[in-house]
Amino acid sequence: MNELHADDAAEALAEVQRRQQQVIDQATVPGWYWWSAGALMLACAAGGTAMGLGGPVLMRMLRRIMLGNRAGSAR
Repeated sequence: MNELHADDAAEALAEVQRRQQQVIDQATVPGWYWWSAGALMLACAAGGTAMGLGGPVLMRMLRRIMLGNRAGSAR
């Protein structure tokens, strides 16, 4: 039969480890990705906060403009 010697087994294990490391290196997400994802999350949170705080003011302004543009209203 096919008999493996200690040297052959060690070489096969080393090859498996090399290939595993290749897969890990290719699948690793680059560091810049996490920084950009975090920055976008902060930007979205800031935008949401700004709309939450500024939304009522914006709605009052739009209501005033829209009601002022109704047919028959004094200009």
